[in-house]
Amino acid sequence: MGVNGIYGLSGSGLDVESLVKMGMKGKQNQYDKMYKREMTNEYTKTALNELYNKVNTYNLSELTNYKKQSDMAAKSASSSDDKKITVNANGAAAVMSHTVTVQSLASNAYFMSNAPITRSYQPDPSDPHPPDKSKSTELADIAFKRIEKLTTLGPGGVKQYRVHYTDGTNAVVNEDDTALSFEMRDKFGAPPADTYTIKYTFKDLVENKKTLNDLASSIQNASVGSNGSSRQVAKKANFNASYDAATGSFSIYNKNGGADHVIDIKTLDKGSTQLMNNLHLAKYDQSTNSLTPLTAFTQGVGQSHGGTAGQVTVDGRTYSIDENRLVAGGVTYNFLNKTAPGDTVTVSVSQNVDAVVDRVKKFVESYNKLLDELQKEYNTAHDKDYDPLTKEQEKGMSEEQVKRWNEKAKGGLLYHNAQLGRLINKMREAVATPVTAVDSKYNSASSLGITTQVGNNHGHLTLNEDKLKKALAEDPDSVYRVFGSLDEKDDFKKSGISMRLSKVSLDSLKDIAKEAGTKSDWDDSSALGNLIRSQKKKMKDFKNLLDDFQSQLYKKYDAMESALQRMNSTYSSIFGAK
Repeated sequence: MGVNGIYGLSGSGLDVESLVKMGMKGKQNQYDKMYKREMTNEYTKTALNELYNKVNTYNLSELTNYKKQSDMAAKSASSSDDKKITVNANGAAAVMSHTVTVQSLASNAYFMSNAPITRSYQPDPSDPHPPDKSKSTELADIAFKRIEKLTTLGPGGVKQYRVHYTDGTNAVVNEDDTALSFEMRDKFGAPPADTYTIKYTFKDLVENKKTLNDLASSIQNASVGSNGSSRQVAKKANFNASYDAATGSFSIYNKNGGADHVIDIKTLDKGSTQLMNNLHLAKYDQSTNSLTPLTAFTQGVGQSHGGTAGQVTVDGRTYSIDENRLVAGGVTYNFLNKTAPGDTVTVSVSQNVDAVVDRVKKFVESYNKLLDELQKEYNTAHDKDYDPLTKEQEKGMSEEQVKRWNEKAKGGLLYHNAQLGRLINKMREAVATPVTAVDSKYNSASSLGITTQVGNNHGHLTLNEDKLKKALAEDPDSVYRVFGSLDEKDDFKKSGISMRLSKVSLDSLKDIAKEAGTKSDWDDSSALGNLIRSQKKKMKDFKNLLDDFQSQLYKKYDAMESALQRMNSTYSSIFGAK
């Protein structure tokens, strides 16, 4: 289609469409070259982004494990009497034995019902068929004789009730008036902000029918400080509370042990006072395994019960404990029972050789896996016969052919990439260089049995387990120091292998991000991102020029076509048409 319509019908013999295509061919070739260069840069950026992800994953998921003393200097601990004490040890624990006695265990403040819960409910005398509320769990039935809905609304259209108290009095109340309220504290000497208020309205009790299970939930989810201020973070109470329907028992438990951690309850009205008294709470004494009933609650007067501190002695040092657990010298002690007077428990800490060997094996495997992937990228050359396909080229190929072609077009783009080569060399150096901060003959990977095979120019590591076990036997902390030594000034030679590899990885990630960003999107500030954007703009401008050039060609051939038509017309008028 030309400027004035269909060409080549004047009898001139001109094939206008073919002439335009031929005229455009050179320009189109220029555009295709620009397109292929731009796509190659996109492929290269994607390849570098994938490299970034591999290195970043290795640094975050793998190297972290080899910096920990708990992993690289793993210890095992055993107790001579695990019915009284169970133990475990972390990497910081010394290989030695400890002598332990348990004079007393810590306990937690604990209230529970020691008698069936009483229901205060009394039916309306005029009701010929009153409901059976003897097993009701509704708070209204436990705290009050009866609450009746009034048929008339109060001022402002508010629902009202008549409440009958257990002392024989009654009153008309609004639905939003407070029916039950009491304060709780979980620690002695706590500031006012640590007083938790539990409150229910009459609507909560009558319309929403709050139960003992709701009460338990309110107690253990109680919090203070939640006033919407960004500076004041809500603090949750340390209570557990529950209602056991099978036994008909209500319990409250302070999750923290020790004498300072308490259950302190102060009722603020007649309803909550009756409720607490009807729960028949008693305090539990762990030392005697007995329950002692609380005195009757009085409105406005608090009742408190604290736990008890435990006392244990480890290697001659006595500790006061608020929970039956102690961490000392890298050993965690869990105390289950008291030791008899004069008896002791022996805790033995030893090197967990198998765990350390397994950890080193995993290091070698993960290092080799990454190095193999990097080496493959670095040493695979790009096949120059496979440039990115243009859209026109793809039209003449099947979907599978396009896929295979693009795989080859994207391959080998990091061949002898400078950043990749630097990373590979730095990784090898990080493993091969002795750790000068370690004052031992076991101060390098090779001294621990981690070596590169002779003649293997790829830096692939192998592990001699016997040599590693010998090092652990002679110097139990050698592996951790070689891998995890941390130098405050980040001195390469003084830092452990894991620290070095992490530094190498981070430096490489910065370089890759500077050149190609961290994602395949080209809308970033990386060098390749800027280049791709610049190329796309040039291609867009060149495409506009192509459209203008094509229009000019059509105009040119349109003029030629018109001229030939005029010539033919003149010829016919002079010589006569046949």
